[in-house]
Amino acid sequence: MVYRSRLAKYAALGGHWQVAKEQFKILGDNWDQRTFSKSEYAQMTKAADEGRSE
Repeated sequence: MVYRSRLAKYAALGGHWQVAKEQFKILGDNWDQRTFSKSEYAQMTKAADEGRSE
């Protein structure tokens, strides 16, 4: 899940919220913890759900 986690992160950072939201949905609770801390993952998932940046 390393590459999917990175894709989700970079999609979110780039403002591609629909892509990020899809990837976060696929990842669920199985994200790469080297890519995201638990709090960062929660913040980015919430932002993607809302379609905005934090």
